[in-house]
Amino acid sequence: MTRTYTPTPSYSSTPTVSQTFSRTSTPTPVEVVTQFVPNSVTYTTVVTLYDFTSISIPAGGFASDFTLTAERYDSNPAPTPSGFSILGTTYVFDAGGATMLQPVTLFFLYDPTWVRPGEIPALLYYDGATWIEVPCVVDTVNYTITATVSHFSVWAVASKSSHGRGAGLNYLGRSAVIAPAPVRSGQTICLYFDSPPQATHWQIFNLAGERVADLQFKGDLPQCWDARVAPGVYIGRVEASYPGQANKITMQKLAILR
Repeated sequence: MTRTYTPTPSYSSTPTVSQTFSRTSTPTPVEVVTQFVPNSVTYTTVVTLYDFTSISIPAGGFASDFTLTAERYDSNPAPTPSGFSILGTTYVFDAGGATMLQPVTLFFLYDPTWVRPGEIPALLYYDGATWIEVPCVVDTVNYTITATVSHFSVWAVASKSSHGRGAGLNYLGRSAVIAPAPVRSGQTICLYFDSPPQATHWQIFNLAGERVADLQFKGDLPQCWDARVAPGVYIGRVEASYPGQANKITMQKLAILR
């Protein structure tokens, strides 16, 4: 697998199971990953970008050997459709004309602080003329979007109104989140609520069950932690109290990067 930050960019034509991409404008991608995928392998090939976006290709998923090119852009190829907002980044996945025989799985992380109140994440692809929403699974505990697709194209994580969510969307809701995530060790992360609590108590545990942070707050003041712990996976437990209501408890995985 190779990575470069100065490639020749490309965008998609109308998606089919066998594609070559073309682009009329020439924006520069912020990241490009290329990986050769032999047809003879008996395992799933996973190609991962720096922001943890990944493409999982099953064994025998294509009719021949091919080189997958995955590009990440900070620009959009076309105006966003009404009711949607692109959350910052678009992706181009290209198999160089190889024929797809089995669906592949796309995996994206998103920043929950970019999703406005009353909206939910969504996944779109660009068919050369317009953006089209596709069925996906949205996990707001781990801030991920997963979709099984039968073509490569230009893809984007977006947000949309929570009314009329669209066919195939599985939305996993919650009342509070710790964000942004993942973060690097020493980076500040904060607690966000759908309504201000009277008080909160949140604890962070490592996977050995050891408590590494214990924080208590009152009112709706900023509730943040500097995440000064070793890189790894942690579990956050947040308990919020509201006047005249039962306490709300939220559990969340936290990835701390190097």
